[in-house]
Amino acid sequence: MPKRSTHTYASEENEDVSQLLVYYCLYCGETALILDSALENLPKRSTDASAVLETKTHMHKIMLEKGEQKLIKRNGGYEQQYRLNCSKCELPIAYQSVKETPEYVFFLDGSLSAQPKVSFKQVDVPRCIQPTASGAVKLKVHTTIEGPRCIINSVDDDCLRMTVKDCSHLGEEAGDKKQKELMMMFLQKTLGLAGKHQIKIDMGANMKTKILLIDDIPPATVYERLQEVMSQKTKMGFVDIHGRATAQLFERMPGTESEEKYGTENLRKKQKPTAENPFPDQPSLPSGAKR
Repeated sequence: MPKRSTHTYASEENEDVSQLLVYYCLYCGETALILDSALENLPKRSTDASAVLETKTHMHKIMLEKGEQKLIKRNGGYEQQYRLNCSKCELPIAYQSVKETPEYVFFLDGSLSAQPKVSFKQVDVPRCIQPTASGAVKLKVHTTIEGPRCIINSVDDDCLRMTVKDCSHLGEEAGDKKQKELMMMFLQKTLGLAGKHQIKIDMGANMKTKILLIDDIPPATVYERLQEVMSQKTKMGFVDIHGRATAQLFERMPGTESEEKYGTENLRKKQKPTAENPFPDQPSLPSGAKR
């Protein structure tokens, strides 16, 4: 079946085209949108931060192909989306709520650039982050179960390497389930995804190396957000002061003494009981006092 492209024009009676701006696919640099206003000046949708183009108000031309139809779960119900994909790399750029002649078109946050070649080649995205024909991003992840928090260790061509909080104290089955939940929750927060439905395990659910599928975010943005987290001085994690898993990010590792170092290497080491000091973790008593 041949591909169909959407070329939308509006307000053609307006002959002043000197202020028109051109926007390109962030991934491949293909022309995607011509608009009479800066994209950042358009209103943002609260659910996913998409830029909202009111087709009857703005002079515009959309050069995207019709993509697949999606049913997205939202608070209070479901939302119908008709995707519009880049005509070159086929990644999703925008969506509309009706199949034809939409009143509003929603451009995904981070999918467009004002520069024609801000893309894979310039950002140099590793091969472990790849687009798919369906529009999702494929991410190869190698996990190590260790320590009290989730951490991004490195991102290279081979895979994203991360440490996942060790929950083995819950038992083999419950611990494995909890570790997967923490990994997915951590990556969801790291990548700024609106909901957990945007990320899922495609292959290797019970293996150390997994393939994840991520929706509604370009590969370059995935890489940039992973790099941003790795550059944070205070490590991200899911640990409260009692060592329990939480959904809070950017917490300091409990028990650290130094203002410069964070992580398991800087935890206070537990002292072993001795005959002279059988309770080393308790405060010292006044001289001559008995426990």
